[in-house]
Amino acid sequence: MNIPSLTPEPLSHGRQKKIFRSRQTIFGVLALVAISGAGWLIIMRFARNPLDKVDNFIAAKKLDKAAILNYKLLQKRPENRLALLMNGTVINFGIRELNITDTRLPFYEYDDFLAKEDRTGVFTRQSFLKKFSVFPDSPYFLDEFCHFNFSYPESMRNPETGVIVARSIHSKTVWNKVSQDCIDQLFHQSENLQAFFGRVSGENLSMRDNPGTGAKLLARLKKDEKVLVKYQGDEETIGNKTGRWCFVVNDRQIYGWVFGAYLEMPGK
Repeated sequence: MNIPSLTPEPLSHGRQKKIFRSRQTIFGVLALVAISGAGWLIIMRFARNPLDKVDNFIAAKKLDKAAILNYKLLQKRPENRLALLMNGTVINFGIRELNITDTRLPFYEYDDFLAKEDRTGVFTRQSFLKKFSVFPDSPYFLDEFCHFNFSYPESMRNPETGVIVARSIHSKTVWNKVSQDCIDQLFHQSENLQAFFGRVSGENLSMRDNPGTGAKLLARLKKDEKVLVKYQGDEETIGNKTGRWCFVVNDRQIYGWVFGAYLEMPGK
C-alpha cells in the first residue's frame, strides 16, 4: 500500500506553475490575434477589385504591369469587357507616349473593339478623359482625339466631349501637327456648348456623373451657389418637378450633372 507523502509542496513551485499557465494564455491570445490579422490581410488582398488595381497602375504610369493585368482580366471577366477595353486604350496610348518597346507585353486592338462595341459612346468618352488626365502634356492627344471624332462622330456627341475640347484648346501643350479641318471642328464644337451661369435654388443639390437619380453622386451644391451650365439635356419629370438635366461645373472645378428644376437660369 502506497502512503502519499505528507510533505507540503514548496510555494515557489506552485507559483512557477501559475506563471507558466499565464504565459501560455498570453502567447495563445497573441498567436490568435496574429493569425486573425494575417487572415484579414489575405482576404482584403484578394477581395480588392482587380479593375481598381489596373487603374492604380495606369495612374502611377506602371504600364507594363497594367498591360499584363488588363489583358488577363479581359479573358477572365467578360462582364467587365467595356471597362477593360477602355483601360486598354489608355494603356496603349501611354505605351506609345512613354516610348515603351518591350515586345513581351501583350498587345490587343483595344481602340477598334471599343469603337465597335461601345454603342452609347460612354466608355469611349471616358477613355479620352482618362488619357488627358494621365497624360495632359501629350503632343499626340489632340491629334488622336480629333481623328476619332471624325471617324465616330456619333460616339462623341456629349457635353463631356466639350470639356475635353475646352481643356485641349486652352492647354499650353505643343500639339503634334493636326489639320486645319480638325482645329475648325474642335473650335466649332466648343462654341456650340452655349455655356451660361445658373444659380442653385435648392438645398444640397446632387451633382452626379450621369443624368439620372441612380447615377454616382459626385458632390452636393449649396443653395445660391453659382455654376456654369455647359449643356442641357432632355426634359424629365421627377416627383412633382419638371426640368432638364444640366451638365455644369462649379467654382471647385467639379464637372457633373444636376437636375435643372433646382437651378435658376437666364430666361427661366
